[in-house]
Amino acid sequence: MPPSRGWELDEVVDTVIHYWMNNAEGIQHWKECLDRAGNDNLLVARLADVKALKAEFDALLG
Repeated sequence: MPPSRGWELDEVVDTVIHYWMNNAEGIQHWKECLDRAGNDNLLVARLADVKALKAEFDALLG
C-alpha cells in the first residue's frame, strides 16, 4: 500500500480481517466460484475509501 495515501496500515489490516471474519459465507461462495473458474482467470482486488473509489469509477465510466 503506498504510503502517500496516509492510511494507518494497522487499521487497514484490522478492517480487512474484520470483514473476512464477519462475511465467511460470502467469502466461501466466491472462493468456490474462483476454484471452479480454473487457472486461466485473474482476480484483481484493491483497497480504497468509498469516496475515492466512486470518483474513480465515475471518471472511468463517465
